[in-house]
Amino acid sequence: RISHDTNLFEFSLTSKESPESNTSSDCNVTLGIGICSCLLVSPSNNREIVRPFTPVSNRNKVGSFSLLVKQYPHGSMSKELSKLKIGDGMLFWQIPKNIKEQYPFGNPETILMLAAGTGITPMFQALQRIFGQDEDDEESTSDVVLVFGCHKKSDVYLKRELEQMKGRYPNRLKIVYAISSMKNQRGGSNFRMGRINKDLIDSICSMENIDRSNCQAWVCGPPEFYKDLCGPREETKLSGILNELGFKEKSVIKF
Repeated sequence: RISHDTNLFEFSLTSKESPESNTSSDCNVTLGIGICSCLLVSPSNNREIVRPFTPVSNRNKVGSFSLLVKQYPHGSMSKELSKLKIGDGMLFWQIPKNIKEQYPFGNPETILMLAAGTGITPMFQALQRIFGQDEDDEESTSDVVLVFGCHKKSDVYLKRELEQMKGRYPNRLKIVYAISSMKNQRGGSNFRMGRINKDLIDSICSMENIDRSNCQAWVCGPPEFYKDLCGPREETKLSGILNELGFKEKSVIKF
């Protein structure tokens, strides 16, 4: 359990040579998906229930992979996942639209990552590829500014891992946590009170000297987050805060 409503699920991989295997120790393969990309997930007996999830485990992890999943009281997938026992299976697959920006992501000068809640997962997947301890990052030259919005400080998922990456690359990775419920609390110099909004993004761009003509802005979060920042996820047209701040449509990636 990561927080009061979020869990980390680990799933074993099965190699083609030993399809009967149910343990990660018996399998010497990795997940093998592109960075960044997500998986479609369904219960093994009901493919009508489908949700996309981005793995948060390292791409080099052998034998298994991990998903960060928020539990919703009335969610169909939440109910299915809550029933899982060790050894139970799920269906996983990809379609072309699940494959997003691919490493090294075009090497813009800066990648501005804007994430809310479990929208951190594709950002974390990319950050691991660029700044991971066991990665040999020779292709990516981009600096990254992550702005991570959460309701409470306890909802800052994967904070330890994020801070470790920032510690290894302090000149290339900057992180700001925006906590919407934080009032008059001391959270550290990289915590901000309130939601991710126009003023916060504008001030961070100024503080980090972000050249908006040579910057990609990545967005992932709930529907209202997309609507406010860049327009609905399913629409290619850019609107909202990022449009008002002068970002270009082709440089805004909706995950």
